[in-house]
Amino acid sequence: MKYLDFIEDHLHPGPINQFDKIRVLAHRAKDLYAGKNCLIGGMRKRKPTAQAQVEFNHGLITPKIEEVDPETLRQTYLDEDSDD
Repeated sequence: MKYLDFIEDHLHPGPINQFDKIRVLAHRAKDLYAGKNCLIGGMRKRKPTAQAQVEFNHGLITPKIEEVDPETLRQTYLDEDSDD
């Protein structure tokens, strides 16, 4: 594993939404802590957070942005408030 494998500037030509990146890395690290296998060989001795970062930088995991209908989202929040 090389140091530059952890540096995203060398792997992604365009800008990256940092919020989406952190969200995806946190979820993937959580999966790895729960016992799922790393998608890259030779990473067994690394911490799950580092494994998730390398997987992301190699394009093995990507942020999934879902289109949400604003009215559905609004109704969901209204329903949660009415339960209190």
